[in-house]
Amino acid sequence: MNYAIVDLVWAESHGIKVLPEWRMSTDGKKVLMHEERLVPFEDEEFPRYSFADPDFKELLESPEWKYPDGEAPVVNRDLSRILAIDELTSDVESTIQTMNFTNKEKIQVKKHYPEWKVGIDVKKGECYQNDDKLFECDMDHKTQADWEPGVSGAYSLWHEVTDEESGQGTKENPIPYNTDHNPLFQGMILSNGKYYTQDDVVYLCTRDTGIAVYADLKDLVGLYVQVSE
Repeated sequence: MNYAIVDLVWAESHGIKVLPEWRMSTDGKKVLMHEERLVPFEDEEFPRYSFADPDFKELLESPEWKYPDGEAPVVNRDLSRILAIDELTSDVESTIQTMNFTNKEKIQVKKHYPEWKVGIDVKKGECYQNDDKLFECDMDHKTQADWEPGVSGAYSLWHEVTDEESGQGTKENPIPYNTDHNPLFQGMILSNGKYYTQDDVVYLCTRDTGIAVYADLKDLVGLYVQVSE
């Protein structure tokens, strides 16, 4: 019979429930499990041992796996699982800005993104929560009170992350563009292939603007948009 050594955090993050009878390392961070349980994850590398392997027997006698009195103490597996989840959550939240998600996936994991606040350096492409919504940064800047995501003075700095499957940006559900002709409008970045609406007219964006544009859509016809047929 073959065994594999797996980090508890990895097991929990991949939906493997660690059972009380499974042997754990003395620090409670690794678990020994039958190799068959890892069949769905054959593309991943784990330390693997045969039960008869002398190196395996030596490993189990090492301080990492053998308890001083020779018998493992009773371990609260529920506590271990919660601690593993906490450690995984901490790791996710420290690296989430580098992860590649669709808009729909970003919304699904919204609670793990940091909260927006004044006085932090934010970079283009990073996402932050604000007022129970998720916003993506469109321009590197240091946050300040009058550049809060979702307010009129910050349209050129942030856009709300919406579910791509909700239909926003389609011909049937175009994205509103400065519909009230706010004189303080800070612009919007237009994306090629998406539809926008202003003054009850629907426009198709024909090329990415790359930066926020401010002019009325009728004045951008031929440059970035065309009137939708």
